[in-house]
Amino acid sequence: MKPTSFYWAILMAALSLAAAAISFSLGLWAGQDVSNEFPGRWLSQAGLEVAGGILVLLIVWLLLAKLGLSDADAASRTPVSGEAGIQAVVENWVMKKPRQEFLREVFSQSDQVEIIGVTLFNTLIGNDWFPEELGRRLKDRGKQTRFLMLDPDGSELKRREAEGQGRVLKERVQQAHERIQEGLEAGGVAKSDYRSHYRLFDHAPMGNWLRFGQMGYLVVLMPRRGGLSPGLELSDEGFLFSECVKQFRSMWDDAGRGADVA
Repeated sequence: MKPTSFYWAILMAALSLAAAAISFSLGLWAGQDVSNEFPGRWLSQAGLEVAGGILVLLIVWLLLAKLGLSDADAASRTPVSGEAGIQAVVENWVMKKPRQEFLREVFSQSDQVEIIGVTLFNTLIGNDWFPEELGRRLKDRGKQTRFLMLDPDGSELKRREAEGQGRVLKERVQQAHERIQEGLEAGGVAKSDYRSHYRLFDHAPMGNWLRFGQMGYLVVLMPRRGGLSPGLELSDEGFLFSECVKQFRSMWDDAGRGADVA
């Protein structure tokens, strides 16, 4: 994408101004008599600095334009509240997640719930009400509930443990699995039918996905330990929601070809 003619006109004017400032400054340094034009020789340094700053800004602007990131190309990017379907941005999901009363309500009442993640124990699964509400959901034949969770005995957790990063994570993952199984038992689900609601994966995902009917939360997991985990609240009218649903279904099908959940 190329900048518009309006931006090119501004660019040429700025380049001309920068060139003139540099020529004047160099002329002062060469000993030309310009005392009648400016009150002091010190302006040569100021002029050169201003010109240099203009050139730096122009170089940055040209690089952004080359990469398609300039203001001239803003119209070609998807608006936050438009086709993407982003309703809100949660700066730090762990600290500013939705209220527990709200999560309990949408979890209990939504016709379709899809959960995938690694760090959901503190968000949803670790709550005292979770096993009971999951049991109620599972007794309602009109509601679909599916969990994709990190395998507590898989290679991914073993790798993190070997790197000294997996002890706390493994504890949380094991606690999450125990809570889910408590809910499955409360809902009267036989162990032979666990896989219709609960499957495992064994890799490091880039985020968590929580779908509650026509809304969902995509939580980005930053690789740096202790980093923020921003969350996006999505509606089913946007393409991000649809892509997350497709990814979940693909991973669900892949997990279905693995071993049964014990």
